[in-house]
Amino acid sequence: MAFTFFDTTKGDVVFDSADVSALLAASPVALAATTISASGAATFGDIATGLTAVGTNRATSLALTKQFNNVTTAATTAVGVTLPPAVVGKPIFVWNNGAAAMHVYGDGSDTIDGVAAATGVVLTNGKGGIFFPIAAATYLSLAAVLSA
Repeated sequence: MAFTFFDTTKGDVVFDSADVSALLAASPVALAATTISASGAATFGDIATGLTAVGTNRATSLALTKQFNNVTTAATTAVGVTLPPAVVGKPIFVWNNGAAAMHVYGDGSDTIDGVAAATGVVLTNGKGGIFFPIAAATYLSLAAVLSA
């Protein structure tokens, strides 16, 4: 039995059952992450957990350095985090698992939903936000919450 992951007519990969068995038996391989920005401000595919939102404005907020960010401490609505520089095609995920809503700020002149970076947007506690860079210095956001 063959498992086609992509169409071979386009130069992609087909595995037969022996290939799949060999892959499953092999030791895991560490994959190198790619950098979101030339400055190395964030690493694409990496996860940060146990984060604490801090400060009272963008200058004193926590600078995010990963693609997936789990903020577990947001003590008051004054605290916040700052997104890395917007790079098209590299969304940033932020979960607010703290006790209070928090601010999410853009980097430099980056806007979030048309809001100036220094003003930021509010991410309610218990929600996650996905910040999509759609152009240089431009994020659009999507906030979501799941309920049982």
